[in-house]
Amino acid sequence: MPSITSSLTNIVYSTAAGTGTLQGAINLAQSTGLPLFIAPGIYTEASVIIAGTVTIYARKDSVQLRSSTSNAFVMQIGSGTTSSRIPGVVIRGLNFDGENKPLGGQNGLLQFFNADRMVVEDCFFWRSTSSGLYLYGAEGRVSGNRCDNCSASLSSVNGAGLTIENNYLTNSLNTGIECYRSPWAVSQTYFDGTIIQRNRVYTVLNNSGGSGQWGNAIACNGLRFLRIADNFISNANYSAIRVNYCKDVTISSNQVDAAREVAIFVENPADYAGGWTNVVISGNTLNNVGGGIVCVNNNAGSHRATITGNAIYYVKKNTFTEYTDGVSGGYSRITHGVGIWLAADCIADGNTIEYAEAAGIAAIFSGTWNGQGAPDQNTVTALISNNILKYCYVGVGYSDNDPRTFAEISGNIIVGAGAFQIVKMAVTSLPSPAPEGNYYGPPAPVAGAPEMGGVSNAVSTRWSFNRNKIVSATV
Repeated sequence: MPSITSSLTNIVYSTAAGTGTLQGAINLAQSTGLPLFIAPGIYTEASVIIAGTVTIYARKDSVQLRSSTSNAFVMQIGSGTTSSRIPGVVIRGLNFDGENKPLGGQNGLLQFFNADRMVVEDCFFWRSTSSGLYLYGAEGRVSGNRCDNCSASLSSVNGAGLTIENNYLTNSLNTGIECYRSPWAVSQTYFDGTIIQRNRVYTVLNNSGGSGQWGNAIACNGLRFLRIADNFISNANYSAIRVNYCKDVTISSNQVDAAREVAIFVENPADYAGGWTNVVISGNTLNNVGGGIVCVNNNAGSHRATITGNAIYYVKKNTFTEYTDGVSGGYSRITHGVGIWLAADCIADGNTIEYAEAAGIAAIFSGTWNGQGAPDQNTVTALISNNILKYCYVGVGYSDNDPRTFAEISGNIIVGAGAFQIVKMAVTSLPSPAPEGNYYGPPAPVAGAPEMGGVSNAVSTRWSFNRNKIVSATV
């Protein structure tokens, strides 16, 4: 067995012959108030529980923790979701190998419950059948960690003031970074204050199937006050950034390559939780995606989004099978192929979009804002202005069917549109055996709809078209 030694400055746990256990070393560090240093080596241990303030550290990549049982090794801080709050736990430089073993009902190889001022830094999480790092009710910093081949790399539930930054996550089997509230609430009044920034998330699969709940590089649900910025994301099976049921959100300066579905997806799939509000999406670069930026589901009361200064290239109609979990069956899914799809009090201004197979920008309100008790239930508005749209099948697609919709499309430069510059479009249904009423196919121009690219309407009309510059394709 390993040995435990102590000095005036720290407790040392090492592979030297002795009678110690990692739990014993942790208990001694907590009782003396000294940090625990784990010397280089591979340690085969039973899972441990930390009940109080402690610092545990190792030289980066020098220590590997494995399991001595049929379940994976788990280091747990706190006894569970109802445990008392524990301040100041620091875990630094440890490697956790889940060995693809079950976690015995636990949520992550390293898991925190109700932790204040926690720090997880320079650790490596590998081969977890659940999360690599799992946080519940945590406040603090997760920085500089590496994750590979975990079902979810980093998970946060009911966080408050959490910063997730500078982590490098690869080969996530279902989700890269996920942050959500539990249980779901009818009204979103929670303050979360999570910052997700400067992470690299490469290759995210959706081994559990589903229709978008898995396969996302960054997925946030039910949060209020959220910032997602300066992340590099590549090869996400669904979305690079997916934000559901959230309020007061900024998504800025992220760089995305190869998102099979929608790169940045803001939505409220169900009406019961109220709508997303106060969303700013700016300065992102998106390349090779099934859809660029989407802000939809205004029938839940969603409104107030500003989409500015984004650069989007190569937006495709990707075809793949949805629901591949072996339970729900499968049907053919076709992505939107739209650069920016907006609804409900949205502004799309100053964006550059090139080569979108369906439309550069779409303002197609499928269902109308019911307001859910908001003061103005009578209008749905949009402003599409000062965008450059090059070589898109349709430059701008719109739908003015609902008399409560008001919008202006002005000052855009549309170059080399494949079929139409500015034209009325409608959503399409997927073919059987897709669920009935599944209007998630790509939008299509309405037969016989007039071309509005060269029209200049008075701004007093419900939908106005002004000063749009139409340029033919040139060689």
